[in-house]
Amino acid sequence: MVPHKQPSSCATCGLPVSSPGGPCTECTAITQHAGEAGWRPRETERRPLAPGDVLEGKWRLEEPLGAGGMGQVFRARDLALERSVAIKLLHEALCEDPESMARFEREARAMARLEHPHITPIHAVGQERGRPFIVMKHLEGMSLARYLRSVPGPLPIPEVLALARQLCAGLDFIHQRGCVHRDIKPGNIFLSPGGHATLLDFGILWEHRGEEATRSGSRLGTPSYMAPEQARGEPVDGRADLFSLGLVLLEMLTGLPPASTCRLLGEGPREAAQALRERAPWLSLSLIAVLVRATAMNPEQRHAGALALLAALEDPEGVPPASATTPPPAPAPGGRGKPMRPLALALLGVASVGALVLGGLALHASDEAPAVPVPAEPGTSVSAVTAPASAPSAPAPEAPALPERSPVAAPAPVPAVRDSRPSASNSSRHARAQTSRAPSPVGGESRSRASKGRGEVRVVTVHQGRTVWAHVRVDGEHHGATPVSLELPEGRHSVRVERVGFASEERPIEVLPGTKAVVRIELHE
Repeated sequence: MVPHKQPSSCATCGLPVSSPGGPCTECTAITQHAGEAGWRPRETERRPLAPGDVLEGKWRLEEPLGAGGMGQVFRARDLALERSVAIKLLHEALCEDPESMARFEREARAMARLEHPHITPIHAVGQERGRPFIVMKHLEGMSLARYLRSVPGPLPIPEVLALARQLCAGLDFIHQRGCVHRDIKPGNIFLSPGGHATLLDFGILWEHRGEEATRSGSRLGTPSYMAPEQARGEPVDGRADLFSLGLVLLEMLTGLPPASTCRLLGEGPREAAQALRERAPWLSLSLIAVLVRATAMNPEQRHAGALALLAALEDPEGVPPASATTPPPAPAPGGRGKPMRPLALALLGVASVGALVLGGLALHASDEAPAVPVPAEPGTSVSAVTAPASAPSAPAPEAPALPERSPVAAPAPVPAVRDSRPSASNSSRHARAQTSRAPSPVGGESRSRASKGRGEVRVVTVHQGRTVWAHVRVDGEHHGATPVSLELPEGRHSVRVERVGFASEERPIEVLPGTKAVVRIELHE
């Protein structure tokens, strides 16, 4: 290999540098080799890169994961440390465009400086055959955009709040350092199998430095999630990200695409709140008010910061009544009910490493629980055990790693709650209770016992002694995620649980009328 030329000093801060072609240890700017103009490639160097190629003798490209507007992402192998990494290469066609080169360099600097649990870590930068690249931590999971397409229906409120805590923490960290992401959208939010959220794609991140903070901003970003002032090219601050996050939260909670939400918001706060209440009656007026404020057309009317938005979301006034914490069931086949957007952190194909790549990054595998787990439901006594020996009964397990979600949900079998402001524990319990049949009307009566000719079955999945979530199907029909309580007709049924990374398990059960039973299924990798 031809040794690198050693630059004498960083072109940005002027201090001596010791890692040619890498970030300056002082200001994190990408240093350049002597005699070269930044990352601008020489014509003779520019050749296609493909799986099998080794970058700078250190990283072997293995397979493409996808591509975004700025670059292409590969799963790669770190030959020295023997680990998987993700490598983002600037598109070949952009290597002669100074603005694109500057954006790519800015993204690398930003990622190097913004070290946070909800921001993808960067390992190194480099250049191969005239194409600059960023080496990042290899993560597994899927984008929120794909997650929302996986199973029909809005997400349960506890799950959305768990994600909001993480996203607000990440955005607050970014904003406190004088930066604005400017492209918050489901495609730039990555979820691990355990529900850990990571912010992606810092290619158009805006850093407020001196007079730059007062200059008009560009119109870079995703139009459907863009704050009005950003779309007009006006100066932006962290409140532009809050507007985008507000649209994402509304999409998760209502199933409405951002274009529909923006049309409602354009009618004014009062009209928007009323329209959202009509379209999503499972949301409380106080929670809707928080979201309408987050997406106010005037940035001065939004929350002051990400933590202020989070505090408003977690305020007791923002918790919906216990009788309306879950969305209504999806319309039956052939019905004409309102279409629901996808839901369920199915992490279906957990698309090994991040088959995301809209933001050009890949994800991290983990099974940790959300920041604040949903309280466990009180144990249910087992009055009858009808499952075979392969699926023994057991007391209700502790809270799962992820709050379950299902497009069909109903209030739990507890006394009816008529107070408009129930306790948080009741709200959480109702949000977590799910059934395979039509729910009680919002604010209606609760079930005190199984219906005639039907029995109640609670399906729980565990792995190595710990409760974990899994998708459950009964007689081939999807019924959300475990742990879940189902009211089934008497007779024989087949219960199947599935989760990426584990072998599917199937159990025959027999439901006796008027009884309750728990089916506990062990998952195996």
